[in-house]
Amino acid sequence: LQDTGALQTANRMSIESLLNPEADHDDMEEVTDKDIFDAVMTAWKEEEAEEVCNADASSDGCIILIPSHKEALKAASTLQQYVGSMDDPFVHQLEGLLVSFGQKTHLEETCSLKDTEITMYF
Repeated sequence: LQDTGALQTANRMSIESLLNPEADHDDMEEVTDKDIFDAVMTAWKEEEAEEVCNADASSDGCIILIPSHKEALKAASTLQQYVGSMDDPFVHQLEGLLVSFGQKTHLEETCSLKDTEITMYF
């Protein structure tokens, strides 16, 4: 391995310089306790704002992401699998609603497609 250059006969760097490179020392000297405190406080404020946003979803400042068609159909499929073995009139009604929801969602997705021509891609 020494002939190919993969294995060196002597280390070029000491263990100390490998574990504590000079560039890392410079960054640590520039960071003060106040910088760390400010970063932690900012993170806490952001987390609190996010929790408030999640608790009060009707707030104007909150962005509520609507699930995609795929996510909605996956959730409906999961519910169908869960209630599939139950024998209850309400469950049978729910299964019918889930099937209807799936069909309507597929139809909406199909209707939202736009016609294209092959020449549009060249």
